[in-house]
Amino acid sequence: ARNGIPDMMALDILNEPAIQENISCRYRKKSIYTFVGPILISVNPYESLDIYGEKAVKKCAQNVDPKEARNTPHLYQIAEAAYKNVLDFKQNQAVLISGESGAGKTEATKVVLHYLTQRAQQVAGKEAGTNAETKGGGAIQQRILDANPVLEAFGNAKTVRNNNSSRFGKLFEVQYDGKGNIVGATLTKYLLEKVRVVVQAPNERNYHIFYQLCAGVSAEEKAAFGLQDVSCYHYASQNQCLTLQGVDDAAEFAIVRQGLDVLGVSDAEKTSMFSVVAAILHLGNLCFMTNESTGECYVDPRSQGYLVWAARLLQVEDNLLEMCLCFRTMCSGRAKASVYRIPLDIEKCLDSRDALAKHLYSLLFDWLVRRINASINNKAETVCTIGVLDIFGFEVFQNNSFEQLCINYANEKLHQQFVHFYFKSEQQLYQDEGIGVSSITFTDNAPCLKLMEQKPVGIFSLLNEQCQMGRGSDETVLETYFKSLESFKDFKKPRLTPQSFIICHYAGDVTYEIDGFMEKNKDSLHMDLSTLISGSQSDFVSELIYDESKPQNRGPRSRSISQAPKNVGQNAKKQKTVTLGQQFQTQVEELMKVLNTCALHYVRCIKPNEEKKSGVTSNTMVLQQLRYSGILDSIRIRRAGFAMNFLYNSDPGEVVLIAREASYWQSEYRGVRDCEVVRANQGLDDKVLTGLLFKALGIEEKYFALGKTRIFFKNQDPYMKFKNAEAKLLYDFAVSIQVERGGAVAERATQCDGWNVGIGGLATELVENG
Repeated sequence: ARNGIPDMMALDILNEPAIQENISCRYRKKSIYTFVGPILISVNPYESLDIYGEKAVKKCAQNVDPKEARNTPHLYQIAEAAYKNVLDFKQNQAVLISGESGAGKTEATKVVLHYLTQRAQQVAGKEAGTNAETKGGGAIQQRILDANPVLEAFGNAKTVRNNNSSRFGKLFEVQYDGKGNIVGATLTKYLLEKVRVVVQAPNERNYHIFYQLCAGVSAEEKAAFGLQDVSCYHYASQNQCLTLQGVDDAAEFAIVRQGLDVLGVSDAEKTSMFSVVAAILHLGNLCFMTNESTGECYVDPRSQGYLVWAARLLQVEDNLLEMCLCFRTMCSGRAKASVYRIPLDIEKCLDSRDALAKHLYSLLFDWLVRRINASINNKAETVCTIGVLDIFGFEVFQNNSFEQLCINYANEKLHQQFVHFYFKSEQQLYQDEGIGVSSITFTDNAPCLKLMEQKPVGIFSLLNEQCQMGRGSDETVLETYFKSLESFKDFKKPRLTPQSFIICHYAGDVTYEIDGFMEKNKDSLHMDLSTLISGSQSDFVSELIYDESKPQNRGPRSRSISQAPKNVGQNAKKQKTVTLGQQFQTQVEELMKVLNTCALHYVRCIKPNEEKKSGVTSNTMVLQQLRYSGILDSIRIRRAGFAMNFLYNSDPGEVVLIAREASYWQSEYRGVRDCEVVRANQGLDDKVLTGLLFKALGIEEKYFALGKTRIFFKNQDPYMKFKNAEAKLLYDFAVSIQVERGGAVAERATQCDGWNVGIGGLATELVENG
């Protein structure tokens, strides 16, 4: 169709070029949503579209025509399907939104959450006979919505692909009572990109909050935090990318403040939060020098002021902070009795500075997530939930590191779950329709997952082993990989890049640079700095360092760094460090458990072009993302069974109507009264009638199947044979009518769109009028 088809499973030809062209065609017409069976494709419009809001919500909620719903794809329909299941079946739901950076995942998540809150308000209003506020639901719904700008400030940043790129994954589970009212929500975050705090790629910014804080605080607060213009800070101005077009950072900061107020964050807590953010900015400006006589490093006197401000805001002693950045305490001997300090060189001092900044920001973000949950979680009244998962898509860059390994591992797990879900849904459809299909196969990515997660010989387990050894390095990790993983077909040793390895993912081969794997996986702050921060005079700062879920970890605060070595030795003996890879694997496993209890709804976000232009698509980019998102795999599964299926009495088939009109035409105008198709019209059901028609058309049984309510075609060939017969029958009928009844009626027949209006109506007219 010239305007594109709303559900691509109805395409006459179901292959990569056809799908790509259909998406592009609809996108040019500003139709950014398209179905692929149960999956919704959402293409970033790069402009505001008037397709949302209260009226659109009501229209979607009131639509009871499934055919109209399939012809008007929208994110609201995915959200409505989930909400109806909550109302009707009290079953947990999950909307999975994925795609690469810049594809529109963050906005899609907000659209779904906005729909769910407005829809619940409608239901609550009807129940109360007034508006939802009378039930107290409006407050919790507002908190859920206001959590978004707060999370975006601390977790989103400008990248080369997107001005508001989410640098963490999140699962928002909206909680409902038994009547469809929202009673609360919970938030789970996945893999915050900590490295961005200290270094950004060209043309990228740090997290929004750094720029918002410098632009939005009052003069008194700026003085209290020791803040200057954001351009003065290394962590925020490395690329001189300080502002965003069309964005007022000061105004955004006011929105963040308001959101924190709604979430119940106190003024004291906000001050403490902003103090940590400001301290990180000051830390980034620390430079170091070497004492030529002793060989020990110290903070450059020119950056001593930043040291004082960082220490003041963290409420620790500035001389102890300097010592912890420039020295590392080591313990040896029995019971770790021997204690000595090792001076660090300038590079190691800078590494300590950056490690502290990253760790503080990560702890602050974790605290923020806990604080949001404390404000909105209401597990006691929860009957079921709708989870909205905004997760990073498959990533492959010119240089891929540990972060991409974790992200692509998560996508491998989600892809396996998606393929199994889609495979099972296809099998269920065939079972419900009474069709036996036993030959469907699909490419399983289990071997790749085994390579990554198998214990004790797998990508993550071998890396963790090297981290626990203490003397491991990136080079020894790589050597271990090459020695231990050569039997895995999805693992390759590159020829041209020796300090790397290749994993054959479902979406394609990815080369990973081993540099930094060990340090990133350890994800630890050396004990001197950890002890210093936990001994802060600020309750807020000191408690950031503790795991809130393990109160037994809390002990007396240490005011002096000299007390650290004894504690270090004791802790080292009692517990092993949990690596970032282990943490992330556990999180992904927990996510899979949650999803396995839910009815699933999929949204695949597509970035149409690199230039961020509306109405323009890059065929190569779109096709690549279709592969990464699993859309093409879902189509392969469909084609392995029956690529196309239609209801007996729905567009584009209208098969039964065609069969009956064919029998009428043959009997009235050709005298073929003993034809099988004519006999089929004598009280036979749709299934038998359709089978006889296909037999008369010469379509072999192996190319189609007849279910209880649907017709299934193996591929487009038998379907096109049927459509050609339909067209010929329409033409022959029109010509014969012209001969028998005159040109006027024939002209009406050729102008009618489809049998229901055209041939069916004319046949009735001819019978009635003789």
